[in-house]
Amino acid sequence: MEHATLSERGLALRRKIIRGFTRPIMHTLFKVRVYGKEHFPRSGPLLVVCNHFHWGEPPLLALSSPWDIEFLGARAAMMHKWVGWFIRLYRAIPVEKLGVNVEAVREALDFLRAGKIVGVFPEGRTHLNHLSTPWPGAAFIALKAGVPVLPVGITGTFEAPQRWRSFQRAPVEIRVGEVFGPLKPPETGDRKAALEWASREIMRRIAALLPEGMRGSFL
Repeated sequence: MEHATLSERGLALRRKIIRGFTRPIMHTLFKVRVYGKEHFPRSGPLLVVCNHFHWGEPPLLALSSPWDIEFLGARAAMMHKWVGWFIRLYRAIPVEKLGVNVEAVREALDFLRAGKIVGVFPEGRTHLNHLSTPWPGAAFIALKAGVPVLPVGITGTFEAPQRWRSFQRAPVEIRVGEVFGPLKPPETGDRKAALEWASREIMRRIAALLPEGMRGSFL
């Protein structure tokens, strides 16, 4: 127990250093406004769900949150030669973009059972400027854990490279929605239908925080 406590303290210190290093970089690149800070709960367990159009959303979300988030992130990104070491240092939960992610889901559920905050980008990174079909992972975790869910919508990141080419900071808006759930799907006994219902409910809540043109089919 003492070893685990020391390990958690070490991780907290590491993340504090990472935030201190990252904040001025992100401030140079982005001009950020956060709306709905009053919706941030004081503590977990909590599942945070957010759109992911650009690499900037995870660090922006981490820096705007009042607590550490245990992020699920693509293993491929963790192997990237420039930023991979940074993500591994933060200790994100590795996810395979294709295939079954039993271990990642188990780790996320363990964190939630321990009262922590877990962050998921349901679509993965899309490289699009609108919501697309989500992977079932976020819905499965939400249903299995039975915890409250906090939706977040971030805009301005997709257009950021155009601003940077003109040596301008990119304006970004982070909108924090109201906590909802725990999710309770219609009692049909159909697991696939329950996952589809939960996925759509999660995406609909994120979509409500985005401009209409970025909501995809989740109007």
